[in-house]
Amino acid sequence: MKLNGFILSSALVRTLVWSFSLLCSGHLAAKAYSPDLNTISKLAIDTVKAQVKAPSNATVNVNTQVLDNRFMIPKCNSPLKAEISNNRIKALTTVKISCTKPNQTLWQSFVSVKVNILYQVAVANRILSTGQIITKDDVVLQLMDERRLRGAMFNQREALIGTRLKRRVGKGNVIYQQNVCYVCKGDTVSIFAKSDHLQIKTIGVALQNGNPNDKIRVRNRKSNKIIDVKVVRVGEVEVKM
Repeated sequence: MKLNGFILSSALVRTLVWSFSLLCSGHLAAKAYSPDLNTISKLAIDTVKAQVKAPSNATVNVNTQVLDNRFMIPKCNSPLKAEISNNRIKALTTVKISCTKPNQTLWQSFVSVKVNILYQVAVANRILSTGQIITKDDVVLQLMDERRLRGAMFNQREALIGTRLKRRVGKGNVIYQQNVCYVCKGDTVSIFAKSDHLQIKTIGVALQNGNPNDKIRVRNRKSNKIIDVKVVRVGEVEVKM
């Protein structure tokens, strides 16, 4: 084959065609594209979700703050890169989105991502008064942000039924373990004395407030003897023989 006076072998022609094809394909792969706000928002959310650490019983909500749709996003020749500022997840986390090429950042944008970790907790369905015994209609379950929780709470309604309130709880407020007693001072309680092969039941009067696994003192009505017991459930305590 002749080209401008040069004679080219068929093998060299095939090599030139192959090289030209590689150049064309490389050019097409590097073709610039314009990412939209949804793409940037999703990238920021996915990046934060991948690093959020929360217990299995928690619900994690991750959302970006409203992005300005007037923002014109420049084109980029490569996949966008996402980094979390200081590598720390906070309630309001900043994610840096950037368009890069080797050894150079072409442009970057910062996206604020809101992180909420929620727990299902028992809250008062109505105003509950001091001394009131809780029924199932007094309690509802609700998802609540962990930043609003201030102590040990309940995540099941059944765990509260029959307990007595030590203080008033407003409607919609969390019922904490310190708000109730399973056995309250002055309550008549069932005392179970247990061994490996024997169980004896008697009646006593609680001298202290207590919740499950708390150690309290009660007075045995029959013997009038004061004994140390462990709270088991509402109105019940046990002592080892």
